[in-house]
Amino acid sequence: MWWENFQRILKNPRKFRNLTRRREIKYWLLVILILILIYLYTSNGDFSFFLTLCSTLQMISFIGICIQVTHNTDGLSFYSFLYYSIIYFSRLNSIIPFENYLPYDTSGDWFYQIVEIASFGQSLYITSKLFEVKESPIMILYSIPCIILSLFVHATLNRNFLTDWLWTLSMYMEAVALIPLIEKLKSTEAVENFSVHFVAARAASQIMSSIFWFKTYRELNKVFKSVKINLFPGLAGYFVLGSQIISCFFTANFFIYYVKSAAFGTPFILPFK
Repeated sequence: MWWENFQRILKNPRKFRNLTRRREIKYWLLVILILILIYLYTSNGDFSFFLTLCSTLQMISFIGICIQVTHNTDGLSFYSFLYYSIIYFSRLNSIIPFENYLPYDTSGDWFYQIVEIASFGQSLYITSKLFEVKESPIMILYSIPCIILSLFVHATLNRNFLTDWLWTLSMYMEAVALIPLIEKLKSTEAVENFSVHFVAARAASQIMSSIFWFKTYRELNKVFKSVKINLFPGLAGYFVLGSQIISCFFTANFFIYYVKSAAFGTPFILPFK
């Protein structure tokens, strides 16, 4: 049992030292250090820094995949990274010309936008490298409910239909973007690669994102009379929060086994293959 393993670690201090030698622990220690430095040098401590934190963690997660695709494409999904390319393209078209979906924190003055641009560039690069990867085309169908729903239920903070729709679309698509990648990992034996860290980082990011939107989703329910195209006004906040929770649901099981593997030094094995 994992609890018995945990008790053995607590009783043996030498095992604590061994933890720092594992590559998963080294990876996360480096990530945490980077996030702390970013907070110290770009933030004024506002709660909305959570958005920048999530975005930065996502950008860092792409770096490992960019390295991996130069050698092999095992355990990687073209459709997942196509989704991420669409997500960042849609979001950038909203946050660059307008400021209403940016963090109030000082990191939203420039750093948040730079991070999103970097993630967009990386996702495009990875997508181009995975173009010939074989997988079921049915994976593209996950995007259809997101497109339709965002047309009918979207935030209106920009008071501009196109950019409001694109920003909301990016949020809804985050709920399904990892599904093709997780399905790909189920069908491959090569799970000890960067794609595992990528999914774990995305899961951690979605957990933090859900915490942020749980506190602030009501802001997205604001309705402006100048906005004509919105069939269900005042509901966007609930649906955005729901999309974040759905994303957490898809990655929760994966994340639990990832943490157990990192903590106890056991091979990462998906129990739901």
